Amino acid sequence: MFVWLTHAARLLFGFDFLLNGINWWWKLLPYPSVWDPPLRQTPPFVQAMIDTGFMFDGIKVVEVVVGLLLLANRWVPLALVVAFPVTVAIWSVDFFLISMNVRAQVMGWSALALNTFLLFAYLNCYAPMLVSQATPSIPHNGLVQDRTIRSKGLLLALGFVAIALGLAVNAWLIVMVIQQS
Repeated sequence: MFVWLTHAARLLFGFDFLLNGINWWWKLLPYPSVWDPPLRQTPPFVQAMIDTGFMFDGIKVVEVVVGLLLLANRWVPLALVVAFPVTVAIWSVDFFLISMNVRAQVMGWSALALNTFLLFAYLNCYAPMLVSQATPSIPHNGLVQDRTIRSKGLLLALGFVAIALGLAVNAWLIVMVIQQS
């Protein structure tokens, strides 16, 4: 029964995300699309994301990709994690900004319930990440099989670049705090 519920939730959530994502470019639903003029009732927060020219597009790309992955039953745990910030944003807009619209409420709560249920259903896939203390290591199998030495060098170089940038940003933040006081 649990497996059946999980498959049904995955398919429903995948279809929901795919259809809502596609609707941004090809109007299938009575929601705003990229081609529509701004609507008077569009919440300012949503309109601001649309006005950037890339934020809403990015969200819709995530919806389409996640929807396809869920429908194809591929990389489902990863797709669910990627979907969660979008799901929370959808729920927040529907619950707080479009609160008088019953359809928005049902759709927002549906996305949140489906995504949350599926995250818990696949919790065993996240178990290796849920440790209080972990030891980093250089991958030695899987994606880097025969290129371990080259991959180790690239990973170390990336580490040095990341540390240098991190030091610069933290120094900059400290200078800004000092200037602010």
